[in-house]
Amino acid sequence: RVRSGPGCPVGGRELSPARWCGGKARAEPSAIALIQVACEYGMVHVVPETGGPRGKDYCILYNPQWAHLPHDLSKASLLQVQDWTASVLCSPSSLPAKGFTNQLPMVARGNCTFYEKVRLAQGSGARGLLIVSKEALVPPGGNKTQYDEIGIPVALLSHRDMLDIFQTFGQAVRAALYAPKEPMLDYNMVIIFIMAVGTVALGGYWAGSRDVRK
Repeated sequence: RVRSGPGCPVGGRELSPARWCGGKARAEPSAIALIQVACEYGMVHVVPETGGPRGKDYCILYNPQWAHLPHDLSKASLLQVQDWTASVLCSPSSLPAKGFTNQLPMVARGNCTFYEKVRLAQGSGARGLLIVSKEALVPPGGNKTQYDEIGIPVALLSHRDMLDIFQTFGQAVRAALYAPKEPMLDYNMVIIFIMAVGTVALGGYWAGSRDVRK
């Protein structure tokens, strides 16, 4: 099961790789902030640490305002994945003793904001952050000050895909985050065009055959 292509299904819908996900009102200690969140669909390419079977791609939802992802897999860093999903990573006490130096940690969604999670991960040396969600994926939003502070990518991965990764490759894996460009040609439109031309051609042939018989 390789998930690829220009759109990734979320909640039963398939959307284009880049779009604005709309404003979201969020309660702040002193005010109500309206946050415009950009979201894009990308891929996490996973390979086993020790070699073996070919890698697989899994769909992720990320916000390029935190950090952009390369369009080419060849330009993406292949990082050691740290399974830290037993933690929601909401306080310094949740960090491993040796930190996440040059790693791509996976943590559980919930209990605090995306910003708090990625700030802790970045401060402990992580090169990116995957937040594993059992719920529908939503874009990891923040505000301009938070975006300026964070320099590593943060993305959401479904819990089902996280289970598939470790069932397929074991616990020792490496992964690279990237965002393939949307193809210039929409293959669905090509199929529709061929069907339309075929329908017109068959209709013309049928009408001509009737005229000949008359």
